[in-house]
Amino acid sequence: MRARATLLGVLATILALALAIPGGALASSRQEMILQDDQQLIYAPSQQVAGTLQTLHAMGVDRVRVSVVWSLIAPHPTSGKRPRFNATNPAAYPNGVWFRWDFLDRVARQVGIKVYFQPTAPAPTWATPPRQLPQGYRYSHDPNAKDFGQFVQAVAKRYNGHYVAAGVNGASSTLPRVSYWGIWNEPNIGGWMTPQWKTIRGGKKVPASPAIYRAMVNAAWRGLVATGHRRDTILIGETAAYGASHKGYGASMDPLIFTRAFYCAGTNYKPLKGKAATNIGCPKSGSRRRFVRANPALFDAPGWAHHPYDFVNPPSFHRRDPNSATLSNLARIQTTLDRARRAYHKRPGIPIYITEWGIQSRNPSPYVKFSQAQQAEYLNEGEYMAWGKRRVPAFSQFLLVDAGPNPHYRKGSKPYWATFQSGLLFFGSQQPKPAYYAFELPIWLPHPKHGPHVFVWAQIRPLNAPRTALLQFQARGSTTWTNLTTVSSSNPEGFLTTHVSLPSAGELRMSWTGPGNTVLYSRTASVK
Repeated sequence: MRARATLLGVLATILALALAIPGGALASSRQEMILQDDQQLIYAPSQQVAGTLQTLHAMGVDRVRVSVVWSLIAPHPTSGKRPRFNATNPAAYPNGVWFRWDFLDRVARQVGIKVYFQPTAPAPTWATPPRQLPQGYRYSHDPNAKDFGQFVQAVAKRYNGHYVAAGVNGASSTLPRVSYWGIWNEPNIGGWMTPQWKTIRGGKKVPASPAIYRAMVNAAWRGLVATGHRRDTILIGETAAYGASHKGYGASMDPLIFTRAFYCAGTNYKPLKGKAATNIGCPKSGSRRRFVRANPALFDAPGWAHHPYDFVNPPSFHRRDPNSATLSNLARIQTTLDRARRAYHKRPGIPIYITEWGIQSRNPSPYVKFSQAQQAEYLNEGEYMAWGKRRVPAFSQFLLVDAGPNPHYRKGSKPYWATFQSGLLFFGSQQPKPAYYAFELPIWLPHPKHGPHVFVWAQIRPLNAPRTALLQFQARGSTTWTNLTTVSSSNPEGFLTTHVSLPSAGELRMSWTGPGNTVLYSRTASVK
């Protein structure tokens, strides 16, 4: 636990001082940390958004991932008829609709935190086909790729570093450039894109969402390139880790099945042709050259984004489903992408950006499997696992604050608590959970058995403060913590590794003293 200081006091102290005292230890990785919490960053009052950005920067978060919600910006979003306007021109959109993203973009630049914009669903009604649909799917059904591309072009133009817009005080200034983009969220999940599957002649179910997403990616890519973002970090995929066990209209699809169909490749990783191709929206010819030319984003995008959650198992758990890809099975999505690209004679090795991930905890929700202590432990394990993967340039934490319960359902019921409880702070009070401290000072022992050379991986994440800490040990049965050694990091992200001698079973922790002599402790790692 944190020594006697309030969370707000600690953050204020860290923000007030501009100390950067690099250590001299091993530099291991430049893997950046992304955090997403739309409720705190785009739906909250401006003053709260500014405070959240300052908090995240002080904690050492490198970048915020933010949904750019199409239906919140589009004119007449509930109309079935497309309004007449120039959708590629940000000035043609209704007054005031850009404010929340303009504000965040400006404050993030002032604070020193980077921005990652993701244009995504819900789509306006006029950009989807007029038909009766199951409840909840109206705004994700077969979005019009041309309309989406024009929307992305408007977003990209507004945030290309040259666009002048009015600020909070009415004065106009140039909006900071955004150079990091994602295209749609989780297109292999029914809630974000439908139909996932379709029925062809003979009653066979085949993938439908990959072809829809391919068209949308190409349209978005053209919009970004047309507005000067060709050399930006543009991520495609944004895939969820696993799908449903059945095939239906909105039944989510395993990411490997989705990815193969997205690249029009069969299970043998050869380009599909004939009916096997046209059945899932791919070109009949199977021509490699034509497919590459027609789909530049699939081969020129600098990264594939993936969300390797496992909501009911620890990060190290290996799922049996060979088409899923959780954190422990990340090699599956890497191999699938490599083989799909090789099918078109393109170089393998595209980086995998983990752009959404987290661990949920019980209390106040009684329906989550993991305790708060387990959430803290598994956050550290997950980050260690990602840190060890050379093809993963970014990792992420989904939510700063737990989502509140859904008031539309009976209090205490399972649907009432069917919201994300993966935050670092409690909903309402916003007091820190154990996961908060685990996030600030991660520590992990891959082989937690005592001995003369125990390997320790850790990170001193808080920014503008000393990157030096103490490793402390408490033998089993003792109540006294003993200082073992001082560790430090010269790594830009604060990562460090070391070996220590642990004479017996017990517990290991990291103690860090920040500005104002504020002491923080990592979680305690058990030693056998």
